[in-house]
Amino acid sequence: MQRRSPAIMALIAVLGMSALAYHEVRLDKSRKRADSTEKDAQFASAAEAIPEIKAPDESSISPASAPPPAGPPPKTSFHLLPDGSPVPPLGDSSPRRIKLGVALFRYKGAQGASSSTRSKEEATVLAQNALSTDKDNFAALVKKGDRGSQANIGWIKRRVLERSIEYAVFSLKKGEVTPEPLDTPTGLWVAKRLR
Repeated sequence: MQRRSPAIMALIAVLGMSALAYHEVRLDKSRKRADSTEKDAQFASAAEAIPEIKAPDESSISPASAPPPAGPPPKTSFHLLPDGSPVPPLGDSSPRRIKLGVALFRYKGAQGASSSTRSKEEATVLAQNALSTDKDNFAALVKKGDRGSQANIGWIKRRVLERSIEYAVFSLKKGEVTPEPLDTPTGLWVAKRLR
């Protein structure tokens, strides 16, 4: 019988260990896959035990039958029009998305406003003045707004904005500017529908 050289013996040993390590890795992956499959089955059975809750179709809820919001009433009711009446649904002919420009006038208490921000009354006067002087030059109107104002904020889909704000901006015709500043959670908007 021939003797094998030490180099060949070392190579055989390394190959044997590599094969063993490869086998262990595959076995470990197989165990993890089995654990994952078992956890998926447990999750699926738990999910089946939870009853499915379906949200009512929004068109089937009349404002009078809608449940009142939980908690204290909001400072501003974005679910009502400025005159206090319920927001009517947008018609089927209303676009699904619009491109919008917004001049923002922040006031104390609005989202993102600091404690040193002007009062709501001051913001209203500023927005109305900008609207009356620059309604036909929206770029100039935007420059009078606060940081965050943009002549083109891009496309907005329906059901992103609060109901009263969505109704106001989606009811505008192309190129039209809101006749009055809109009260929003971030401040007053003077908006222009671009497309």
